[in-house]
Amino acid sequence: MAVGQTAVPWDAKNTSAVAIRVPDLEVIEDAVSGMPLQAARLTARRGSVSVVCLELGGMSLTVGSFDFRLITSGQARPDTVTVALPLARGEGTWNGVELDERSLWTYGPGSEHEGGARWPPTFAAITLPADECEGFHAGGSLTLRTGEEVAGLGRLLLAVAASVEARAVSPSQMPLLERNVREALSNAVEGPAPEEPRLTSSARIVNSCVGLTRQLGPNPRVATLSKRLGVSDRWIRAAFRKEYGLPPSAFFRTRNLHHAHRDLRLAMRGDTTVTDVAMKRGFWHLGRFSGLYRQCFGELPRETLENQFT
Repeated sequence: MAVGQTAVPWDAKNTSAVAIRVPDLEVIEDAVSGMPLQAARLTARRGSVSVVCLELGGMSLTVGSFDFRLITSGQARPDTVTVALPLARGEGTWNGVELDERSLWTYGPGSEHEGGARWPPTFAAITLPADECEGFHAGGSLTLRTGEEVAGLGRLLLAVAASVEARAVSPSQMPLLERNVREALSNAVEGPAPEEPRLTSSARIVNSCVGLTRQLGPNPRVATLSKRLGVSDRWIRAAFRKEYGLPPSAFFRTRNLHHAHRDLRLAMRGDTTVTDVAMKRGFWHLGRFSGLYRQCFGELPRETLENQFT
């Protein structure tokens, strides 16, 4: 698939397919229709994002992959259920649970997602209207299921994405494709959900540290986090290394740069300045902020802001 966007022309009503490969993360923000995401790349290497999106009647399907470390967060829309699964083992966690191609996460309306991976696997997400998903979830909750049926659903979704990229599916085949996906999904989620999954200890520490930024600001000191959580500095540093391959300072700096990038891209004319955004995200030295920003995004922050209005 060439870099850029390729629309695959379907004639069927309420059906579309798009295959995209781009060098950065903006495309992923709305790729999963039931869960707008924010993402941050945790490596200086630019890499690429590949996404296949299908609309099959009332069901949306996304299959995507990255070739760099990243963190993601989002919240399911109040009227949808999103089912997500890794399509390979990967190295990382979703909501504090280690990634496994035999596991499936069901996000009920309003459920939150927090994820990160040192080596992210290809993933899939299916979004359906909440009123079609009775039995998939307990209202507003996140559940996790495992098993061979989940792995079978994953294999089907990989095959679907490959067929779309190769333009090997005709519009007349789409109704059958939708039935097959729905049947495989039903098999994967039927029956009671398992017990509450156990988070890895490192994921619990990292999630707690990220949560404390609401009180402590965007660049908390490790010593302060240690005191608040009642664990040693060494444990905190080891947890960030295990989850993301970065020390806490680099993790928060990268996270804040991506938040600043999003702030600037979404700014309204006259509503903000580069200084406002830098200060909000914990960068007090504007020259250093501009240098780090350009290293990460290939342009100065003022250029991102100006591009909004050209």
